[in-house]
Parts: sequence; structure tokens; C-alpha cells
Amino acid sequence: MHRAPPKLGQESASVAPAAITRRAALGALAAGAALSCSRQRGTGFPGSLWVATARDRAVSVVDLQTFRLARKINLGAEPSAVFTNTPAHPVVVVTPANGTLHLLNPSSYEKTASFRVADDIAAGRVLSDGKTAVVASGSRELLIADLESRKVTARQRLPGTPTHLDLSGPECKEKVVAVSMGGQGIVEQFSLDTGKRIRRQVSASVGTVRYRKDGALLFVANYEGRSVTVLDGKSLDAVVELPLAVKPEHFCFSADQGQLFVAGAGMDAVAIIFTYEPLIVEQTVLAGRAPTAMACSETPAYLFLANPGGPEINIMSVPTRRVIATVQAGLGARQILITPDNQYALVIDAVSGDIAAIRIPPIKGNRNRSGASLFTMIPVGEQPVSGAIASQI
Repeated sequence: MHRAPPKLGQESASVAPAAITRRAALGALAAGAALSCSRQRGTGFPGSLWVATARDRAVSVVDLQTFRLARKINLGAEPSAVFTNTPAHPVVVVTPANGTLHLLNPSSYEKTASFRVADDIAAGRVLSDGKTAVVASGSRELLIADLESRKVTARQRLPGTPTHLDLSGPECKEKVVAVSMGGQGIVEQFSLDTGKRIRRQVSASVGTVRYRKDGALLFVANYEGRSVTVLDGKSLDAVVELPLAVKPEHFCFSADQGQLFVAGAGMDAVAIIFTYEPLIVEQTVLAGRAPTAMACSETPAYLFLANPGGPEINIMSVPTRRVIATVQAGLGARQILITPDNQYALVIDAVSGDIAAIRIPPIKGNRNRSGASLFTMIPVGEQPVSGAIASQI
């Protein structure tokens, strides 16, 4: 197996929410955000942002045309993940402790149903048809749930405790799911069409798994090898091992999935992998302090990177590989989302309980990295941990 050496050029450090009040967290940012709103013009996005707020045991819905909190929906348990699809399909929210999937109406902002699929949920995804959910449970099972009948339709035993899960992309003809079992270092793939399953021992410890959009390759975070192991999407045979200067804790594809950005412990940098030919670590570039959460816009091509425990969101130009701007956007960024029209980057802050919106078109690079600012901030609740955008069209 070929090993391509990287060119040399860090999960998030936690901050105790109780030590920082919302008022303290926003004090240094409010004036800047207000000034930003007064000089930027934005039309909003025709859709909504659904945010899982763990301490509230609820989901908050933000209207992205007005950038205001539109509704808070109580769930009765702490949510961990949100999945959206088309306007015709429900928003799906996972509450892992009680193994329940909640279905929410994306138009009326109401909960329509809840049903239990397992004792607990470790990971889950919703297929692109919006009708089927794939769930991995801590009891070492992979479950297929029909969201229309609200029943589990299939179960598969797993050889280890699941930690991460991914589904094949929209360009893949076959519907397949990959599950990583971190402590066992195993990756297993299941075909939802044929029932075929393949298992691969990658190393002693693995993390995130991500398919390329055509399903031809599966990228695996190899913790033991401090590398990304690339597997064939059909056979799970090893294609290449890509050693890194960082632990591969955070993955983010470019908009066209031609590049994979990898960050983690070990270096204040992000490694850039070419995901087509040649399959190499193209370079490793300095990008803030121990970057964690990442998101990439398409036009212009910017990579937004969060720094754990700090207020900065660094913005890197993908073509030039340089950080061109920095925005003060909170104290504990958990996730960054890009609206489908590439107009806004939305930063979910688990410490302050807010969504920081950065308008993308006005961003300008300069020597002081001061060419970007907040558009607005929206309070959504206590400890937001995950979000997803639902389009109205």
C-alpha cells in the first residue's frame, strides 16, 4: 500500500458553560455586531435553521429571512443531532439517551411524531429520499427505520461499539452505509440495496468515516496511525495511507469534494488532501489555534475554521491557502453551516447559546485580516450542539 508523505508548512477543548454567562460572552461582541448590521445589506435566505439545544431539551427554529427565533419545540430529552431534507419531508431530531427519533414539520414548525428505535443512539443519518433513517446504537446494532410507518424494518449486529457513521453520496448508484467502531479499529460497510456487508480492520483506533460523493472512496480517520486511510468504496480494500502532521479529528470537504480538509491535535494547522488523482496530502497550512469545526463555501471558495475556547473564526481562501480574515464570533463554536446560496456562514456557539451569522459576499482580505465582520447574532437557547438548514424551495 502506497504511503504518500505530507508536506510540512487540533474533538474541541471544552469550556465550562457555567463559568461564562450569556451577558459576559456577548459583551465584547454586541457592539461589533450592531455596527456590522448597520453597514451590511442582506436579503436573508428562504429557509430555516433548526438547532438542537441540549440543556433546554428542545429544538430552536430560526427564520433565516428575518434572522429571528421563530419557535422552540420541546422534546423532553437532550437532543444531539438534527437532519433536514426537502420541504416535503420531516426534520428529524435524535435524542440519544432514550433512543428516540422526533419528526418535525418544516413548514408549521410543529412536532408530528416521536418513536423509539433503540435503547440509545450513538450515530445516525437520514437517506436522501427523506423516508429512511439509519441508526447505530450503543448496544452494537445497526438499525434501518422507516420514517413513514415509524417502525424499525431491519437490524444488523455490529462487531464493536459504533462511534461514527456515513452514507454514500448522491452520485453513488448503490445505497451503502459505513460504520466505524473506534475502540476496535473496525470499519464495516452495509449495502441497503443488496444486504451485502464487508468488514475491514483498519488499525487499533479509528474515528470519522466519510464517503466521496460518488461513493468510490471512503476516507477513514486512523487515530493509531495518525493518518487518513483511504478505502475502496466497493471492496473496502486499502487504496492509500496518508500520514498527517495532525490527529485526524475533524473532516470537511470542499464544496465540490475535490479536497478534504483535516484538523486535530498536534499542530495549529489544517491538512489538505486531494481526493481524486493524485491521492495525496497536498500541503499542511497554518490556520489559527488548534482549528476544530470547519465549513467550506463554494463561491467564493472560503474555508471557515473555529478555534476551541476562543472567539475567532478564521477565514481561509481555498485557492491561495491563506487566512485572509478573522471574525470575533463567540466563545465555543460547535458547528459551522453555510447557507445553500453561499450568502451566510452560521456559527453555532455552545457556550453563549447563540448563532453568529457572517455574511460572505462582503468579505475582503487585507494585511490586518479585518475584512470580515458579524452580520447579526441570534440567541437560541442553552447549549446548542447541532444544527441543520431547511430550504423552503
